[in-house]
Amino acid sequence: MAVRLEHVIARNMAELREQQGWTQADLARQMCAQGARWTPNRVTQLETLRRPVSLMEIVLLATVFGVPVVRLLFGDDLVEMPSGEEIPLDRFREGFQPSRREDADA
Repeated sequence: MAVRLEHVIARNMAELREQQGWTQADLARQMCAQGARWTPNRVTQLETLRRPVSLMEIVLLATVFGVPVVRLLFGDDLVEMPSGEEIPLDRFREGFQPSRREDADA
């Protein structure tokens, strides 16, 4: 069964938060320290899929957790696209890998 991409990010965010031993309030404080206007309620809303997460928030989450952005895309889920098509999550992660052309230019 396919999931929304926000579900994958929320699941991984909660997992990383728990690995740090942080409460939702702790994560909100960490995000505020990075300039995000987060409250514990915002964390709850994201973890329960009641609000979407922005690209900037994803980048800030990765910064707060000290992980690459792609870590928030871990899993082997199928992701439901707006068109209804189902895409393997690993295709999203591929977008974060340098292309062969970028490797050659480096």
